[in-house]
Amino acid sequence: MPRSEIQQALDTLHEKAPESARRRVARMFRPPVDEVQPQALRVAIAVVVRDSQVLLVCRRGDGALS
Repeated sequence: MPRSEIQQALDTLHEKAPESARRRVARMFRPPVDEVQPQALRVAIAVVVRDSQVLLVCRRGDGALS
């Protein structure tokens, strides 16, 4: 933490700075945003119908579907 007179000088400079400079300073001190990376999802669905019976099978996973 800067000494009080240095902090006061920094505060004064910040107050007099153009809005674009203030936004840049705000971005520097903002915590990083966790970026979400897209993920592929493969789904295989089988529907088997026999008379009045229905079987539904769903397979999900990262492995290759063949």
